[in-house]
Amino acid sequence: MGRSWRRWSPMGIPVLLWSCLGVGFLLQFLDCLFVAIDRPLHQAWHDKSAATVVVEVPRPRKTPLENATSGGQDAHPR
Repeated sequence: MGRSWRRWSPMGIPVLLWSCLGVGFLLQFLDCLFVAIDRPLHQAWHDKSAATVVVEVPRPRKTPLENATSGGQDAHPR
C-alpha cells in the first residue's frame, strides 16, 4: 500500500493545486517531462519515489504446430 501511495501522490496531489495559477499542472508537466531527461531508466518522479520500473516481457514465439492450427495468424493481434 505504501509503494502505491508513493507512486500516486506526486501525480495525484498536484491536481488539488490546478486552481492555484496552474501550479499543479506545472508540477505534473515537469514530472512527465522528466522521463525524457532521466538516464538510464527513463523514470518520472513518481516512478523514482516508489522505486518502480517498466519491464517489457517478450511475447512467446509460436511453434510451427500452433501456427498451422491458427492459420498462420495471431489469435490476438496488436
